[in-house]
Amino acid sequence: MILLRYLETRINTAAKTSGQAKAAIGCWALIKAYGWEKAREMSSKPTWYRNLAVLRAAGLSDADLSAGTVVPFRRSLMEFQMVESWDHLQQLRRLAA
Repeated sequence: MILLRYLETRINTAAKTSGQAKAAIGCWALIKAYGWEKAREMSSKPTWYRNLAVLRAAGLSDADLSAGTVVPFRRSLMEFQMVESWDHLQQLRRLAA
């Protein structure tokens, strides 16, 4: 929830108007709900690319957009964790992926 509010704040800052911010947030919601391809089909070409420009300016990468998720960095959690065995190391690696 905190990540979503932070993302909305970033989108509002990146957009030129509040209407453009709302449209970009709606586009993000479509991507999350229906996936990249379906959301793209549901938007006109100019609207799609305008919303993508705002989302990218807000800090979302192409990977975030195509997956429809924003993954917070986990490095700080992994950096200081003691490893007890090779199996444990493999589990941590799978979590980081």
